[in-house]
Amino acid sequence: MKSVKFTYTTLFSDLDTQKHVNSNKYFDLFESGKYLLLAKQGITKEFLLKNDYKLIPVQTNFKFAKQIVENETIEVRITLSIMLNGYLKWNCEIENNKSICFKISSINWVKRELLDFIDLRREIQPFNLKPLDFRDILCNTFSSSFDLRNIERNYFGGIAENITWKLFEETRWQHSNLLNMRIKS
Repeated sequence: MKSVKFTYTTLFSDLDTQKHVNSNKYFDLFESGKYLLLAKQGITKEFLLKNDYKLIPVQTNFKFAKQIVENETIEVRITLSIMLNGYLKWNCEIENNKSICFKISSINWVKRELLDFIDLRREIQPFNLKPLDFRDILCNTFSSSFDLRNIERNYFGGIAENITWKLFEETRWQHSNLLNMRIKS
Protein backbone atom coordinates (compact mmCIF):
# COMPACT_ATOMS: atom_id res chain seq x y z
CA MET A 1 0.00 0.00 0.00
CA LYS A 2 1.34 3.42 -0.97
CA SER A 3 0.22 6.65 0.65
CA VAL A 4 0.56 10.41 0.48
CA LYS A 5 -0.33 13.10 3.00
CA PHE A 6 -0.66 16.87 2.63
CA THR A 7 -2.37 19.79 4.35
CA TYR A 8 -4.70 22.44 2.98
CA THR A 9 -6.06 25.63 4.54
CA THR A 10 -9.64 26.33 3.55
CA LEU A 11 -10.43 29.56 1.71
CA PHE A 12 -13.47 31.80 1.41
CA SER A 13 -13.91 30.56 -2.17
CA ASP A 14 -14.28 26.97 -0.83
CA LEU A 15 -17.49 27.82 1.05
CA ASP A 16 -21.06 27.06 0.04
CA THR A 17 -24.19 29.06 0.86
CA GLN A 18 -24.31 27.55 4.35
CA LYS A 19 -20.79 28.88 5.02
CA HIS A 20 -19.30 25.37 5.16
CA VAL A 21 -16.62 24.01 2.84
CA ASN A 22 -18.38 22.94 -0.34
CA SER A 23 -18.49 19.18 -0.81
CA ASN A 24 -16.84 19.51 -4.21
CA LYS A 25 -13.68 20.80 -2.52
CA TYR A 26 -13.23 17.48 -0.74
CA PHE A 27 -13.50 15.66 -4.04
CA ASP A 28 -11.05 18.09 -5.67
CA LEU A 29 -8.53 17.45 -2.88
CA PHE A 30 -9.04 13.70 -3.31
CA GLU A 31 -8.53 13.93 -7.07
CA SER A 32 -5.39 16.06 -6.65
CA GLY A 33 -4.03 13.65 -4.05
CA LYS A 34 -4.51 10.66 -6.34
CA TYR A 35 -2.31 12.21 -9.00
CA LEU A 36 0.19 13.41 -6.40
CA LEU A 37 0.53 9.82 -5.15
CA LEU A 38 1.00 8.52 -8.70
CA ALA A 39 3.64 11.22 -9.34
CA LYS A 40 5.53 9.95 -6.27
CA GLN A 41 5.58 6.59 -8.09
CA GLY A 42 7.08 8.28 -11.17
CA ILE A 43 3.76 8.25 -13.04
CA THR A 44 3.20 11.84 -14.14
CA LYS A 45 0.10 13.34 -15.72
CA GLU A 46 2.11 13.78 -18.92
CA PHE A 47 2.99 10.05 -18.91
CA LEU A 48 -0.67 9.14 -18.41
CA LEU A 49 -1.76 11.44 -21.26
CA LYS A 50 0.95 10.29 -23.64
CA ASN A 51 0.01 6.63 -23.13
CA ASP A 52 -3.75 7.21 -22.96
CA TYR A 53 -3.99 5.81 -19.42
CA LYS A 54 -7.12 6.92 -17.58
CA LEU A 55 -8.46 6.23 -14.11
CA ILE A 56 -12.06 5.24 -14.78
CA PRO A 57 -14.24 5.28 -11.64
CA VAL A 58 -16.40 2.16 -11.25
CA GLN A 59 -17.41 2.52 -7.61
CA THR A 60 -17.25 5.44 -5.20
CA ASN A 61 -18.38 5.56 -1.57
CA PHE A 62 -18.14 8.62 0.62
CA LYS A 63 -19.21 9.88 4.02
CA PHE A 64 -19.37 13.37 5.47
CA ALA A 65 -18.73 13.44 9.22
CA LYS A 66 -17.96 17.04 10.19
CA GLN A 67 -18.49 20.49 8.66
CA ILE A 68 -15.45 22.69 8.11
CA VAL A 69 -15.48 26.48 7.77
CA GLU A 70 -13.12 29.08 6.32
CA ASN A 71 -9.47 29.31 7.36
CA GLU A 72 -9.19 25.86 8.94
CA THR A 73 -6.30 23.53 8.23
CA ILE A 74 -7.23 20.05 7.10
CA GLU A 75 -4.97 17.06 6.58
CA VAL A 76 -5.57 14.85 3.54
CA ARG A 77 -4.33 11.23 3.62
CA ILE A 78 -4.68 9.02 0.56
CA THR A 79 -3.69 5.38 0.18
CA LEU A 80 -3.51 3.28 -2.96
CA SER A 81 -3.79 -0.52 -3.23
CA ILE A 82 -4.05 -2.80 -6.22
CA MET A 83 -6.86 -5.34 -6.05
CA LEU A 84 -6.32 -8.94 -7.13
CA ASN A 85 -8.45 -8.34 -10.25
CA GLY A 86 -6.27 -5.40 -11.32
CA TYR A 87 -8.45 -2.51 -10.19
CA LEU A 88 -6.97 0.37 -8.20
CA LYS A 89 -8.49 1.04 -4.78
CA TRP A 90 -8.08 4.51 -3.28
CA ASN A 91 -8.93 5.45 0.30
CA CYS A 92 -8.94 9.03 1.50
CA GLU A 93 -9.48 10.54 4.92
CA ILE A 94 -9.69 14.27 5.48
CA GLU A 95 -9.19 15.38 9.07
CA ASN A 96 -9.41 18.59 11.04
CA ASN A 97 -7.98 18.70 14.59
CA LYS A 98 -7.58 14.88 14.54
CA SER A 99 -11.28 14.44 13.79
CA ILE A 100 -12.37 12.90 10.48
CA CYS A 101 -14.46 15.28 8.36
CA PHE A 102 -14.76 13.28 5.15
CA LYS A 103 -13.93 9.77 3.94
CA ILE A 104 -13.96 8.47 0.40
CA SER A 105 -13.19 5.09 -1.08
CA SER A 106 -12.98 4.73 -4.82
CA ILE A 107 -12.26 1.86 -7.18
CA ASN A 108 -10.84 2.71 -10.61
CA TRP A 109 -10.41 0.58 -13.69
CA VAL A 110 -7.14 1.13 -15.58
CA LYS A 111 -5.47 -0.47 -18.55
CA ARG A 112 -3.55 -3.52 -17.33
CA GLU A 113 -0.23 -2.17 -18.68
CA LEU A 114 -0.36 0.75 -16.23
CA LEU A 115 -0.20 -1.68 -13.30
CA ASP A 116 3.35 -2.65 -14.34
CA PHE A 117 4.48 0.90 -13.51
CA ILE A 118 3.00 0.92 -10.01
CA ASP A 119 5.30 -0.53 -7.38
CA LEU A 120 2.71 -2.52 -5.44
CA ARG A 121 1.79 -6.15 -5.19
CA ARG A 122 -1.85 -7.07 -5.57
CA GLU A 123 -3.20 -7.38 -2.10
CA ILE A 124 -6.91 -6.72 -1.87
CA GLN A 125 -9.57 -9.24 -2.80
CA PRO A 126 -11.59 -8.47 -5.94
CA PHE A 127 -15.02 -6.92 -5.58
CA ASN A 128 -18.32 -7.58 -7.27
CA LEU A 129 -20.52 -4.71 -8.38
CA LYS A 130 -24.02 -5.32 -7.06
CA PRO A 131 -27.09 -3.34 -8.04
CA LEU A 132 -28.68 -1.45 -5.17
CA ASP A 133 -32.03 -2.75 -3.94
CA PHE A 134 -34.34 0.19 -3.26
CA ARG A 135 -37.49 -1.86 -2.48
CA ASP A 136 -37.20 -1.38 1.28
CA ILE A 137 -36.66 2.38 1.14
CA LEU A 138 -39.75 4.54 1.60
CA CYS A 139 -39.23 7.74 -0.35
CA ASN A 140 -40.30 9.70 -3.38
CA THR A 141 -38.34 8.89 -6.49
CA PHE A 142 -37.29 11.62 -8.89
CA SER A 143 -35.54 11.33 -12.17
CA SER A 144 -33.05 13.76 -13.71
CA SER A 145 -30.83 13.78 -16.73
CA PHE A 146 -27.70 15.82 -17.27
CA ASP A 147 -25.54 16.70 -20.23
CA LEU A 148 -21.94 16.81 -19.10
CA ARG A 149 -20.05 19.73 -20.55
CA ASN A 150 -16.37 19.64 -21.45
CA ILE A 151 -15.67 21.98 -18.55
CA GLU A 152 -16.81 19.18 -16.18
CA ARG A 153 -14.24 16.75 -17.48
CA ASN A 154 -10.87 16.34 -15.82
CA TYR A 155 -7.36 16.89 -17.20
CA PHE A 156 -7.58 13.62 -19.14
CA GLY A 157 -11.02 14.28 -20.65
CA GLY A 158 -12.67 11.76 -18.33
CA ILE A 159 -15.37 12.15 -15.74
CA ALA A 160 -13.93 12.54 -12.24
CA GLU A 161 -15.50 11.17 -9.06
CA ASN A 162 -16.57 14.64 -7.95
CA ILE A 163 -19.07 14.78 -10.83
CA THR A 164 -21.07 12.12 -8.96
CA TRP A 165 -21.49 14.49 -6.04
CA LYS A 166 -22.19 17.48 -8.27
CA LEU A 167 -25.01 15.56 -9.97
CA PHE A 168 -26.42 14.52 -6.61
CA GLU A 169 -26.30 18.09 -5.26
CA GLU A 170 -27.87 19.53 -8.39
CA THR A 171 -30.63 16.93 -8.30
CA ARG A 172 -31.26 17.53 -4.60
CA TRP A 173 -31.65 21.30 -5.13
CA GLN A 174 -33.76 20.85 -8.24
CA HIS A 175 -36.19 18.46 -6.56
CA SER A 176 -36.39 20.37 -3.29
CA ASN A 177 -37.52 23.35 -5.39
CA LEU A 178 -40.14 21.18 -7.10
CA LEU A 179 -41.46 20.22 -3.65
CA ASN A 180 -41.40 23.88 -2.51
CA MET A 181 -38.79 23.08 0.13
CA ARG A 182 -36.54 25.99 1.12
CA ILE A 183 -33.45 26.23 3.29
CA LYS A 184 -33.88 28.66 6.17
CA SER A 185 -31.31 31.44 6.39
